[in-house]
Amino acid sequence: MITRTFSLREGHRVFRNVICVILLTFIVVHVILPAVSISPRSRRLVLHKFGYKSPVETRCAGVISRMIDIDILQHKSKDVNQVQGNGRKVNDHKVTDENVLEIKDADDGGTINRSVASLKLCPEFPRHTVGEMKCVCEPVTPEDILSIWPNLQLGGRLPPLTCTARERLAIIIPYSDRASHLHKLIHNLLPVLERQNIDATFFVIEQTTPSIFNRATLLNIGYLESQKIANFDCYIFHDVDLVPLDDRIFYRCDDNPRHFPVSIQRHGEKEAKLMYSEYYGGVIAMTKRQYIDVNGHSNLYFGWGGEDDDILQRILNKGYLRTRQHPEIFKYRMLQHERNDMSRGNVDRMLLLQEAVDRQDFEGLCTTKYKVEQTRFHRLYIWISVSLNMSQILLTSPDFTLHAIKSLLEISKTVR
Repeated sequence: MITRTFSLREGHRVFRNVICVILLTFIVVHVILPAVSISPRSRRLVLHKFGYKSPVETRCAGVISRMIDIDILQHKSKDVNQVQGNGRKVNDHKVTDENVLEIKDADDGGTINRSVASLKLCPEFPRHTVGEMKCVCEPVTPEDILSIWPNLQLGGRLPPLTCTARERLAIIIPYSDRASHLHKLIHNLLPVLERQNIDATFFVIEQTTPSIFNRATLLNIGYLESQKIANFDCYIFHDVDLVPLDDRIFYRCDDNPRHFPVSIQRHGEKEAKLMYSEYYGGVIAMTKRQYIDVNGHSNLYFGWGGEDDDILQRILNKGYLRTRQHPEIFKYRMLQHERNDMSRGNVDRMLLLQEAVDRQDFEGLCTTKYKVEQTRFHRLYIWISVSLNMSQILLTSPDFTLHAIKSLLEISKTVR
């Protein structure tokens, strides 16, 4: 009887202690930490250290995981490519282009067998960079590029032969009717990546419909679709019309998201300069952790403008730092182009930017909606054609933001 009474008292004590710990944790996380004057980045590091996850992480992690797992199962049960004409089948993938390499498995990226277990990590700072370069801006065809780089593996991979790359890189390129720019970009990037000992795969994400371009959603799609191919460490979100002018622009990720084109030389201009003081577009690098932390890009920016400023707000709001690289090194050349109907301005972008931070935890990577129309595995890139339902995407916006997209909702009724 005495033993039973003692056990009940101990049980009550443990129960009280557990309740106290829960209450104390709640007060620290939701009252004390937001009140004290520490930077968002420091607060995020403290919370992560104790296993706390943000609303985005808890809500989005399962959504993203299910999206990837379900689609992988679908890829296992049917051909990836739905193309016309005679094709040869390679395991689970159907390919028709003569420049497509045989695939053993979606994760191994090709059939060139090299033992890398005995190779040391590549040096952090490569020795064979040349510094400032000129843009090779003359027209170039895929056949020209393949003749120069005959050992390219699937997706434009060119892993270093004498060492093991420090990161597996996915270069995500949003695309719409810019074939000449695309091949000029790859033609200029390949020698840079080789000298930097980079193991990169190119993903071209083409929007087929609607007629209004949504660059930010294509970047989210590129991130999601690339994870079905391999486990990448670093993601470079790269505009098709920006060519690096220095191979000391190291294509890699860091503790904070990185913005590369500090200086841009536009067509007809002699000097390269920053587009504007808050510019954060063109080429950025983020790790998987960072991209999930910020909930990716917002999907609401149909048309030109706003999405770059929005992602910067998301990055800063989650406690990451904005660092400026050296303008004399991080220089890019902008290839000449004219805007078409697909790239007309986003009429609601200023209203959307006013609520970018408020909307961040509710809309972005984990609310991305799209349909893959075709996937082609080429030696230069993995080409993914997608269609978007403009009305469906706009309605993923939280209720308190609907007033900011009224014009876009009206436009969505008329576009195809």
